[in-house]
Amino acid sequence: MNIIVGDVDTIRNSELFSGKWYGAEYPDVKLIGMDSAEHYLWIGAAMGRDPGPDFSTTGYLESYPDVAAGGMNPLVHFERYGREEQRPVVRRPVAASIKRELSATVDIVVPVYNALEDVRLCLKSLSDYAGAEMLRVIVVNDGSDAETSTMLKSACADLNRSNVVFTLIEHDVNKGYTTAVNTGLKASTAPFVVTLNSDTIVTHYWVEGLLRCINSDPSIGIAGPLSNAASWQNVPNLYGDDGNFAINALPPGVTPDHMAAMVRQAGKPIYPRSTFVNGFCFMIKRAVIDAIGFMDEEAFPIGYGEENDFCIRAQDAGYTLAFADDTYVFHAKSKSFGSSRRKELSKAGTEALKSKHSTSKYNSMVSKVKDTTAMDTVRARVRRVLDASLAPRVEQPMKWAMNQRILFLLPVSGGSGGAHSVVQEVAEMRRLGIDAKAAILERKMSKFEELYGDIPEFRDMFIGFRDDNLISIAVNFDVVIATIFSSVKLVEKIINFCPWIMPAYYAQDYEPLFFPDGSKQWTEAHKSYSLLPGCITFAKTDWIREIIEKNHKVKVFKVSPSIDHEVYYPDKLKNKTASSSIVVTAMIRPETPRRGAERTMEVLARIKQRFGDGVQLKVFGCAVDDPEYVRLQEGIDVENLGVLTRNQVADLLREADIFIDLSDYQAFGRTGLEAMACGTVVMLPREGGADEYAIDGRNTLVVDTLDVAACYNRLEAIISDRAAIDVMKLAGMETASEYSLRRAAISELALLGRSLAAHRVRNPKPVRSDLHIVAAARKGAKGASSVAGSGYVRVVYPYMQENILSEWNPLLGEPGMLPIPTHDCTVLLQRDLSESEWNKFDTWYRELKLLNGTLIYEIDDDLLDSAALEDRGYKGDAKALADRVRLFCDRADLITVSTPRLAEIFSNYAHKVRLIPNYISADLWKPHLPRRSADAQFCRSEGVVKIGYVGTPTHDQDLAIIREAISEIQKRHDGRIEIEVIGAFQSSPVQFGKRVGLPKDNRYPIFVEWLHKRVDWDISIIPLADNSFNRAKSHLKFLECAALDTAILCSDNDEYRRVGTHEVDCLMVANDTQSWIDALDRLILDRELRLSLAQKARSKIAASHTAEANIDAYLSILREAKARQPVIHAINA
Repeated sequence: MNIIVGDVDTIRNSELFSGKWYGAEYPDVKLIGMDSAEHYLWIGAAMGRDPGPDFSTTGYLESYPDVAAGGMNPLVHFERYGREEQRPVVRRPVAASIKRELSATVDIVVPVYNALEDVRLCLKSLSDYAGAEMLRVIVVNDGSDAETSTMLKSACADLNRSNVVFTLIEHDVNKGYTTAVNTGLKASTAPFVVTLNSDTIVTHYWVEGLLRCINSDPSIGIAGPLSNAASWQNVPNLYGDDGNFAINALPPGVTPDHMAAMVRQAGKPIYPRSTFVNGFCFMIKRAVIDAIGFMDEEAFPIGYGEENDFCIRAQDAGYTLAFADDTYVFHAKSKSFGSSRRKELSKAGTEALKSKHSTSKYNSMVSKVKDTTAMDTVRARVRRVLDASLAPRVEQPMKWAMNQRILFLLPVSGGSGGAHSVVQEVAEMRRLGIDAKAAILERKMSKFEELYGDIPEFRDMFIGFRDDNLISIAVNFDVVIATIFSSVKLVEKIINFCPWIMPAYYAQDYEPLFFPDGSKQWTEAHKSYSLLPGCITFAKTDWIREIIEKNHKVKVFKVSPSIDHEVYYPDKLKNKTASSSIVVTAMIRPETPRRGAERTMEVLARIKQRFGDGVQLKVFGCAVDDPEYVRLQEGIDVENLGVLTRNQVADLLREADIFIDLSDYQAFGRTGLEAMACGTVVMLPREGGADEYAIDGRNTLVVDTLDVAACYNRLEAIISDRAAIDVMKLAGMETASEYSLRRAAISELALLGRSLAAHRVRNPKPVRSDLHIVAAARKGAKGASSVAGSGYVRVVYPYMQENILSEWNPLLGEPGMLPIPTHDCTVLLQRDLSESEWNKFDTWYRELKLLNGTLIYEIDDDLLDSAALEDRGYKGDAKALADRVRLFCDRADLITVSTPRLAEIFSNYAHKVRLIPNYISADLWKPHLPRRSADAQFCRSEGVVKIGYVGTPTHDQDLAIIREAISEIQKRHDGRIEIEVIGAFQSSPVQFGKRVGLPKDNRYPIFVEWLHKRVDWDISIIPLADNSFNRAKSHLKFLECAALDTAILCSDNDEYRRVGTHEVDCLMVANDTQSWIDALDRLILDRELRLSLAQKARSKIAASHTAEANIDAYLSILREAKARQPVIHAINA
């Protein structure tokens, strides 16, 4: 938009502008604190908003294309030129309205019967829709009184907007709600239809939310939003104090749009499925109507049951129903009927449903909707966000308990009792609405998925971490909890940088007992309890608590142990006869001496010898071919089931009659308590913390596990007394029932909440602006998107460094996907968006600017060179890509490029272009550390010079430069050189050397780790053809090869000269065959030269060419972008 000094005064002085009207019409202006005239000049006109009731912004621009093309604010143009040119004031062009009506994406049917004030608010909210979809509002006046009818005619004429068009249909007499709805449905043509009660207030992006939900799964045919008063879709509370469905009043100062924003912030949507969707706001796919028809007017003439009938019929037709749990619509509750009358109608509707579909079917579907597990999680999350927004948490420890963000550090392989405890308690916290996650080693993710993949939201619950990204993950949490001694030093690293995070240690055993006194691991475990000043240490048994307090003089809090009763429960059908064999099971872990594998197998052998076929022996916990197990098992008739998941363990415990644990001691004895929950008799060690729940002779057998004879005698006695087995099983089940996930999670939350409130007073959390990072996406082998290599280099590693975190809150979202803007945030967008996001950009950008956000556009290739992209195999529309790049540049407050040539290419935006050369991550590439040798089979060898190339399949022109030179070199040095090529020739014939297969997972961090193991070259070759596209390329490959400690031979060009020096840290040659032959010959024959070039190049990049060494450059970009005045551009509505 072309804006000059004085424009805002022209608007203020215009009789067609009304600041009061504008503020009332668009209440968000007041929320962001802008003057009405300035808002209309800078933002409002671009959104299609009108400056007053007598001037249509879009109408003026559509009527006068020259004004639209010129980019001037339409009201400014009219006052300066339009009046003198005698251009009429334009209100609403009918033709444009008809055109938009025909192309509506969503039809909204609003049946109306009186209740004038509610209807007025409803229609006004529909007119204020802020999204990008085309809406047609079909208002059906079902015989309302004269006052309401007059208002409807006026509203449907006056409330039209550029993408919201109103149509009025009138019934002469009141025909009933269902008939009115059907009138609207029959008039609708859009692919999606919403039936909307007239006592609702829709929010700004409500349609987008419903569309996201209904399009998330092809089977979904009906979707509805969350609301204050929509039965099972209620938030924040399902029921009121009277036990009926709540009508949740909005807190003082909270508008429906505020509440909608909080619902969106509450967490990633899960779109809970349901058997019924409340009819107050009811989105239907056109295909559903085509399949089952309209509402049933005969059975439900005045409503109250018609939408439930429609839901049942839709499900009969194969569709599912879902709640859009990231979307909110306010519901005032019907004024058309009084409360008592509503109850009568509801009861009648229920009877009609039972009559039509059968009582059993109806009751079955009602019982399913009453399973509120998923929605309880959603409600808890919404409550957390709402409470956080309304109250100062420091003064209210209880609020902290239910609003804290908790990260458990779990750097283990999973499968142990301690890991199970953490996993199931994190899962329970999440069910309570707590943002709790478990950070596991990234390389262990697949193992955890094998063990715990059945947990809902597995991917959201577990975060894979590496050494280089742990702090950037932890920085957004309030509490970070160590769960094993080796994770305490990780917590120390986090709080040294983020002192506002509260450290905690979940001590699940006394771990110095695991190792020989004085050993390295014993020392680390021993120091772990006092390593973190102010750490909140907690344990689940008095034994653990007391031994730590005694040996380390630190306070240890007690929390409740947990059992997941959804996994560990008895088999009610297990009813053995007197002749049935007794099943005895045990966990065998030969690699862990304290678990007593040898004595356990000895006791089992004696039991088998004593009872023969009267007992079955089944063990688990180690591989069948484990050499130590094979030795222990020799001569014993026992079945080894191997390493089991927790569900498989539970199945075995339900089958078993007796479980024995003959460990030296048990800090808690989780598997024993789980076995009791499954209805199994348990034998446990006397030493340790099992006495937390174990009572010898009543609910368990408690033994001195070092006395093998005593263990055998107690086991032999119980097997011989089947009546005693039954008595002890029941006693054990009663004991186990007292321990639950809910109880454990609440006990931890209460402790951490009280402690966190005090900690935050001493260590206030700094105010940091959100930095949303939108990295370029790459498609994986199965179509899944991940961050492209350039994304890691240009935006992920540089802008998620520890030194960024003190001022900014980096948030790495899905690659190529637009984030939800937050107030005062900065968005760093790299290269291009995913295809699904292209058409959303303008609407998203508008919301970003309304929230005072800043946009930085990052580009590291000449994406404007369409011909070059097509030559290099770009599969998309290169010209369309170039158009998007220009759009991003236009909108950006700042643009970063990687080379001076790119800065020249984008010289049209010179005032906001900044050069940030490519650097590598020191954490990832480790150029400052001695190079770790590659795996032995790939190491350099005497008498053979290894030459390598690493690149992508798009570099055929580059490789063509050296093809003949390589051929000649191979002839000259036959048998004395090896040539390896990584990345090239993946789908084309190998031109020279040996093509090395890529790793299955070739995401950039994993690929770099693989390179360090796979590559040990004497010489790296980096040819680069001299063409327009390559002249904009950076020197990144030079940096990466230098980090691999190889001598570099590269093409002589400007970009490589910026980082390398010929004859000092590399050799640079012209792009002709002879020059390459001569240089290769020289390096092959001169070992000292190779070593010198490699050492100097690696030292140089370690000192000055890492992202860490150039942190000030990245901070400077962020600070400059933040300091710039907002740049707001016209956007066609």
